[in-house]
Amino acid sequence: MGEKLAVERADVLWRWHDLVQEHARALAELMTRECGKPLAESIAEVRYGNSFIRWSAEEARRLHGEVIPTDQADRRLLVLRQPLGVVAAITPWNFPFSMITRKVAPALAAGCTVVLKPSEETPLSALALAALAHESGLPAGVLNVLWNWAATHPLSCSTMPT
Repeated sequence: MGEKLAVERADVLWRWHDLVQEHARALAELMTRECGKPLAESIAEVRYGNSFIRWSAEEARRLHGEVIPTDQADRRLLVLRQPLGVVAAITPWNFPFSMITRKVAPALAAGCTVVLKPSEETPLSALALAALAHESGLPAGVLNVLWNWAATHPLSCSTMPT
């Protein structure tokens, strides 16, 4: 996302926001099945989490530099805002949606690549969010989700053919 202009990053984030809003009920039902929250709480978390995407989309348009005066009349300081690199985001099981959007959306707005490590107990919310992000136009390799399938399916390693 670092190669994209700020306005282009904002557009991708707005599309992600709209897709989350469009699929809010399904995302909430997934979260309820995944971590056991009552459906009403899951719906509220999806709305709350989506507000971080909206905020980041709005702020992405305002990532501009500043000229700061100094103590010398012929000098000025120039501040540039640019991506710093890869962001590692580790999220808990109890707020699997909103903690992801709270960490990932601002990083994407700034143009950073993200490696997301959701809790082993709630990887499906992360995967669903990532799928919608990619559907919104996020370039491949910008949002990467790491999850330990064997940890959530302990018998899988022993039953797989060698």
